[in-house]
Amino acid sequence: MPTILLKKSDTPGSVPGTANLTNLAGGVEVAVNTADKRVYSMTSASAVIELGTNPSSLTLSGGTANGVLYLNGSKVLTSGSALVFDGTTVLTTPRINITNTGIGATFSSSGGSGMRVYGSSGTNQWDVYLNGANIRFSDNTGGGVVKIDTGAVIDGNLGIGTASPSKKLDIRTNVVGESALMLISNDNTSGTGGSPTVASIEFASAGVAKASIAAAVYGNDWLSFRTGSNTERMRLTSSVLSTDSSISVGIGTASPAAKLHVSNGSNSDSGDFTAFVFGGTDATNSRTGSIIKGTSTPYNTIFRYQNNTGTTTGSLIFQNGSTPQATLDSSGNLGLGVTPSAWIDYKALQTTGASFIGYSDGASNNQAQVVANAYFTTGSAWKYIYTDHASRYMQYDGEHRWYTAPSGTINTAISFTQAMTLDASGNLFCGGTTGSSRLNLQTTTNSSTDSNYITLYNAGENVGHINWINGNGDLARITGTKTGAGASANDGILTFSTALDSVLGERGRFTAGGYFKASNTGGYDNATGPYHELLNNDASDAVVLVTHFGATNPLGIGVAFTAASPDDNTQYFLRCADSTTARCFIYSDGDLANHDGVYGTISDERLKQDIVDAPSQWNDLKAVRFRKYRMKTDVEANPDAPALLGVVAQELEQTSPGLIDEHPNEDGTTTKTVKSSILLMKAAVALQEAMARIEQLEAKVAALEAK
Repeated sequence: MPTILLKKSDTPGSVPGTANLTNLAGGVEVAVNTADKRVYSMTSASAVIELGTNPSSLTLSGGTANGVLYLNGSKVLTSGSALVFDGTTVLTTPRINITNTGIGATFSSSGGSGMRVYGSSGTNQWDVYLNGANIRFSDNTGGGVVKIDTGAVIDGNLGIGTASPSKKLDIRTNVVGESALMLISNDNTSGTGGSPTVASIEFASAGVAKASIAAAVYGNDWLSFRTGSNTERMRLTSSVLSTDSSISVGIGTASPAAKLHVSNGSNSDSGDFTAFVFGGTDATNSRTGSIIKGTSTPYNTIFRYQNNTGTTTGSLIFQNGSTPQATLDSSGNLGLGVTPSAWIDYKALQTTGASFIGYSDGASNNQAQVVANAYFTTGSAWKYIYTDHASRYMQYDGEHRWYTAPSGTINTAISFTQAMTLDASGNLFCGGTTGSSRLNLQTTTNSSTDSNYITLYNAGENVGHINWINGNGDLARITGTKTGAGASANDGILTFSTALDSVLGERGRFTAGGYFKASNTGGYDNATGPYHELLNNDASDAVVLVTHFGATNPLGIGVAFTAASPDDNTQYFLRCADSTTARCFIYSDGDLANHDGVYGTISDERLKQDIVDAPSQWNDLKAVRFRKYRMKTDVEANPDAPALLGVVAQELEQTSPGLIDEHPNEDGTTTKTVKSSILLMKAAVALQEAMARIEQLEAKVAALEAK
């Protein structure tokens, strides 16, 4: 196609030659003499012609008034009525075609009141035209697609995808998955400083922005919701939904009472309301967790974890950082700082090494237990949680029970021993489960090396009491206390006290040496002396009354020296003394001595009957053989033991058997004794007889001497 070039000259009177009007491409040029204000060109015959001159305007001969000047197909500058411009309005008759290779479009009037855009083949047309009071955009079928009402846009409705917009902007699409609205930033690169390009929708009142929705693209994509002076209130990124710290979020309510308030949208309760569900969406395999507000009394909050069939599985875990602090398993057992063990039958609250558990069959079997290092699991077995000792405390059937177990290995079976029981009647059993007393102390063996039954310990003091008290005060007391100083500072004594006239006082004690002392006043001859004491200051009352009330073979007081045989008059079996001096002794050799040398016999006539004179004892006494001898036991103790004077029981028994008694010994033998006092009485009777005979002889002698 020929090319038109424009040349100029500033020299007055200069006329271009043909060479100046021919360009390198063989086309025609136009030359302008700016000094003369003349325009030159060249004909097809290479003749230079002047197109015109006008000091202030250019006037062409021929053409169309207001026609737009252009080169026609013959390369002739011309104009026409198809495109006119009067300085204000551009008009086309009937249309303007704009084409390019393979692509084209045509602008034409539509019904004389609009423009039509065509494709290169004249199809796929779109009209933009006035239709009555509206501007209408339509496709090649003539159907309305977008409509803007008359008047200012702010007062009208704009429909995109609908011919009947119901709002100021009504955008519709009938294509599934098609976007109804797209906002595109002109900048497809990052903004200043690497910040993302932002596209936004603003909501304003009287030209002042009140709120906006902004989206960041080509960077860290996000969607931002803003109010007030462009203050961001909420942001949604590809992984996070965040709000401003002052925002409260209401779901189901326009008046949230907290940072997040989920409501069922009703002021009345009607069935359970699930506020949150989290988990998978696979109806076959997923497991979900949920938070449910119970809407019937007592309006519980329910945390639930379940599988697709609704069966509760897994655990509800509360963590501090990555460390679980509480775990509620699917069996309803709660672990604080630990994962609950595999409990069965019981419901457990478990901590590190210890658990509180409960059980009920809904009838008579109701239990509460505190358990250390043990859990109850499959096979109805107690097992160790750790390798250590284990114990249990149980409340059951009105009783309190304590169980112990030796150290065992983790997850092995435990054999508990019921060590102590407080029954429903208030009786306490230690070491067993039988007895009828308030306190029952038992052992499984009768070995002398068993542990103590009761130990009273006071680390800081020297006194420990066992008291008996009723509603009126103290009744009795046993007290353990220490005594002494230095090496014996921890010598202990045990005292016994009773209340008399509401006054608690000591009545007896065991000394550190094991000596027992008893007194009605609490006073002793020597409180620490190495002997037993029994004291009484009550007038006319005995200190000790020893009574044997058995009907068979009764015995009285026995005094024995089991490690010595003094057999003298220095050591004694019995010593009797008053406040002045000793009055009577029974010495270790058996001798009896008293202060006055008097030995009495109960001889009151009122106590006797069948009283007659004693027969002659002359022959009996003449038959007594008095002997000199030594006792074998005396010789064993002392080879030089002195000889004694007396009788032999077996010899005396031949003439006077009534003077002999026989007593059993501990070894089964018997020992004969002599009734020495009766022998003396027989001797006295014989002496009377001798005196009578002497007196008779004296009388005869006197008679003979008188002759």
